[in-house]
Order: sequence, then C-alpha cells, then structure tokens
Amino acid sequence: MQSMQIATNWVPGALAPRLEDFMWIAPRSLEDVFGEDVVTHFPVCMALFLGPTVTSTRIQMDLHNHLYQSVLEASSDQLHPRLRKLHIEIHDLLDEDLPENEILPFIHDHVTCANSPSLAELRVSGMYVAPCLTSTTIRHLGTLPRLAVLDLDDFEDLPFLCLPAGADIGGAFPSLQNVKLSSTSLSGITHFLEHFPPLAG
Repeated sequence: MQSMQIATNWVPGALAPRLEDFMWIAPRSLEDVFGEDVVTHFPVCMALFLGPTVTSTRIQMDLHNHLYQSVLEASSDQLHPRLRKLHIEIHDLLDEDLPENEILPFIHDHVTCANSPSLAELRVSGMYVAPCLTSTTIRHLGTLPRLAVLDLDDFEDLPFLCLPAGADIGGAFPSLQNVKLSSTSLSGITHFLEHFPPLAG
C-alpha cells in the first residue's frame, strides 16, 4: 500500500475516489491476524481512502499506537469541514497502562479541532467513555448548526463535565432532534443537560 501511495503521488482517496462511508479498524484489533510489526504501518495508508467524497467516518481508537493517533489528528482538518457523520469507538480505555490524561485531550481535539458546519450525527461509543467529555467539548457541540443526532455512551460524571458558572449557552444545539445519553450516574445526565438552553415559556 505504501508503494501505491508513491505511485499515486499521495493523492487522497486514490484507491476509492467515490467512497462516502469510511471505517478504519484500530491496529490492535488486527495484530492477531497480521502481527504487530505489520499493522504498525497500516495507519499511513488511510489517506488512500480518504478522498473528497467521504462524508461519514467510523473510527476505532487505539491510543497505544502513536502513529495511528497522529494520522487521525492530521486527517481531522481535512475531513471535518464536509463530514456529516462521525462515530468514534472506544474499546481499550480500561487498560491499566493507558493514562487518562492521554484519552481526554484526544477525544476533545478530534471532535473540536476543526470547524464542522456539516456535522449532523455524532456517536461516541464504547465501554466506559469516562474521561472523554468535558464542558468545553459539550459547549463546542452546542455551536454546530446542523447537529441533529447525538449519541454518547457510558460517560462518567467527573468535575470537568460541570457547566462553569456564567457560561453562555443561549442558542445551543439549534438543530438537535435525537439525543441518547448513557452515563455511569444520574448526576452525569443532569450535568450534561445543564448545557442545553432552558425551554421557552
């Protein structure tokens, strides 16, 4: 695949010029099949499929693979302006060797790093998405003009989820129609809902 990148002069989406829906499996999920040495190099080939027609992505996180992280972060700027659907899957956050201070910035940056005027559907799923949400992240989502579907799975009520005093939430989530929240506590749901403007009347 690296040879194909050279042959196509690193043109994004060269192998799938009409691809609209893109899913990339985390390298760790493929280690048993291909071996660790091989899958380590897979992330650099993502660009072969990320052409200008991609509007929906489903990404599995793998924070153990720093190259994979870097590729995802680099692709965000390219994808977000036209992205309509974004699904982030998190399956390895309970590993003891994965510090929370690496997880939180990655999720926040991937969701907020670029302007996403077309984003209509956001799903973050996995087992205990505990340290992935902050008030800053939620308030950013509230500014997206077309966000209609929001599905957040198993997030934990932590101090940085609370809405800061005096924060302006007027006009937040103007297009939201479908919300699914799953938290490890009722207070987590309550603190999330504080980011919605009060109902008129």
